Amino acid sequence: MREKDVDRTQSATRTTGRKLDRAIIMVMALALVWFAWDKFGSQIAEQGGTVQNVDSPAPTVAPAEPTSGTPGKSIAVLPFVNMSNDPDQEYFSDGLAEELLNRLAKINELRVAARTSAFQFKGQNLDIAEIGRQLKVDNVLEGSVRKAGNRVRITAQLIDTKSDRHIWSETYERELVDIFDIQEEISNNIVDALKVALNVDETAALARAQHPTQNAEAYELYLQGRYAWRQRHEENILKSIDLFEEAIALDPTFARAHEALASAWAILPAWSNKVDNKQSMQQAKPAAMEALQLDATLPEARAVLAEAAFDQHQWATALAEYEQAIKDNPRNPTLHQWLGEALTSLGFLSEGLEELLIAYELDPASPVINQSLVWTAAMNREDELAFRHIEIAKGIG
Repeated sequence: MREKDVDRTQSATRTTGRKLDRAIIMVMALALVWFAWDKFGSQIAEQGGTVQNVDSPAPTVAPAEPTSGTPGKSIAVLPFVNMSNDPDQEYFSDGLAEELLNRLAKINELRVAARTSAFQFKGQNLDIAEIGRQLKVDNVLEGSVRKAGNRVRITAQLIDTKSDRHIWSETYERELVDIFDIQEEISNNIVDALKVALNVDETAALARAQHPTQNAEAYELYLQGRYAWRQRHEENILKSIDLFEEAIALDPTFARAHEALASAWAILPAWSNKVDNKQSMQQAKPAAMEALQLDATLPEARAVLAEAAFDQHQWATALAEYEQAIKDNPRNPTLHQWLGEALTSLGFLSEGLEELLIAYELDPASPVINQSLVWTAAMNREDELAFRHIEIAKGIG
């Protein structure tokens, strides 16, 4: 079913599109069956609130391994070190590194290690060669941030993991209002440094990510919210919701703040006994729709709409939303994870496992993806694969 040495993420959009075309047709038929059963009082087997079907054929699947891609065309962005006297400024250094990662991920010919995998090295003292080996990347971007008031001092350096050679380094001292210009400069300098390897002008791809808001204060609130959101747990997610709402109040056209707000509401029920899925989606869905009105390519917002449709048993709509989200952002591991879980819960066990293996290729150090793989592999009767990912998840933990 899967060749271990093939980088399937290169054709993830095309593969997913064909898969979903078939699945949507099958889901429409499934929806008719479900409606008939529901109408006449029959009970569909449920686990975790979604339909389960363990009768799908069990495929033989080799364990997914992240591939290195074309030499010179892969990079990991490590978390930037917070050099500020205030440890509470950690959100800013982490946020800056993540923003750079997201910008570089828009370059079609550059494979960028996912955030979870790259950020696992935070606080560790591993050499660059070992990091490159574990992440299977040829280049690493690392740096530090010192923030004092409205002044920031950012140092960034690009390193070849094979030779430990510094390809490029630069220091920026600016006012905080120039943060988008700094991100743009760093991203463009990295592309220039890798120009020979890339052999393509990607300035247009980078331009699409510029200036998500003109309000520097709103942007800081957004970074603080994302930092809190990543910590999970009820109090952190609620804090992130407040921060995203403050950012939106300062700039109602800040599309990514609306998207982040939708995501925060969408995951809250998983961490809270006070809010159920129905209540959360009443908040998440309008935020997602507003985000897409402002920017139709935002993947998390579209995934939230997919989840909302899924909760209402509008399965064909949900899968179509996932298909569009992955078309817009084919290398987003969370999208493949959520789609894999959705397909699995609808009974498409082998298709769900394939999507989760793509998610794993893109983000092999994600505990959540590995845990989902354990469950889905077990449902596919792939016991060896399930146990392998139990060990991986334990190692990450």
